[in-house]
Amino acid sequence: MEIGPKLRKLREQYGFSQEYVATELGISQAAYHKIEVQQIRLSVDRAKQLAKIYDIDPEYFYSTEASVVHNNYSSGSYSNSNNGTIEKYENNNVPKELVDLLREELKSAKEERKIFTTLIEKLINNKKL
Repeated sequence: MEIGPKLRKLREQYGFSQEYVATELGISQAAYHKIEVQQIRLSVDRAKQLAKIYDIDPEYFYSTEASVVHNNYSSGSYSNSNNGTIEKYENNNVPKELVDLLREELKSAKEERKIFTTLIEKLINNKKL
């Protein structure tokens, strides 16, 4: 899925108007509309801002996957598009060792995602030169 349809899908999923998202980004509604319809390219900085608004990883905008992974960075909990959380496993008699392993795997994946995002930013910035 291309970036524009992803933006629109997220915005509609959250019940946000273009005007609201534009205000959060500090741009006009018309400018945001141009990003959503792909008349203006989504910058890495803008992707980071949008990721904060939607509580997702900025990588989502550049990936070919359709699902969204939501990260609630402030509470340290992780969930996918089905709103499942690690905590639900703790409450369903799953052995603590498995829950701890899942937490470690998610932590590792988050660290790898940061490295990957940094590399993408470097590649994009080099193309601008």
